[in-house]
Amino acid sequence: DLQPLVALAFGFRSKGWDVVLISEERSRGIAEEFGLEFRAVAGDSVGIIFEEEYAEMLAKGKLMAMMKETERRKKTWYDQALNDWVETTKDVQMMVSGPLSFHETYCVAEKLGIPWVPVMYGPLFPTSEFPNPFVMESNWFGWLNLLSYNFLYWALWMQQGSDINAFRARLGLDPMTGRRGLMSIIEEKELLVVGAFH
Repeated sequence: DLQPLVALAFGFRSKGWDVVLISEERSRGIAEEFGLEFRAVAGDSVGIIFEEEYAEMLAKGKLMAMMKETERRKKTWYDQALNDWVETTKDVQMMVSGPLSFHETYCVAEKLGIPWVPVMYGPLFPTSEFPNPFVMESNWFGWLNLLSYNFLYWALWMQQGSDINAFRARLGLDPMTGRRGLMSIIEEKELLVVGAFH
């Protein structure tokens, strides 16, 4: 998931920006390989996909089972990760975020009063033309395709919402109230979104 962000980092750097890659320790190698400053946050949100059992689940589209196991593991490091997001970003002037840390980075950017730009790795804005690729593979019909997006964002928010709002309270921010979490905010505020997919 880091390749599009590394490409953007090179683009920013070519325009004279100082760039820092903030991610889990697993990402240090790619940052160093490309000469990017690196700061680590706790956790391993993608490690599960390298395990055979869960890689098969992902390949078969068993997203809900994957989400449940990921959430169980996340409880062991999430508090430290939140602290790390706050500490490692104190001097940044803009945050460009991949999907695995959308909510956390948005909250920190809001607290710092700096721009936040999400990078989406697929066509993830709700449409009736085709379903959310993480929910269904085959194209059904208009309203069901549209529902597939709203269902995923609702399910993710049901899983993460209380933790995110607790973090927001720690930061002195009002809770998020939309039924689809950050996707509601992205749409309501018409935020700039970078699409990184082929």
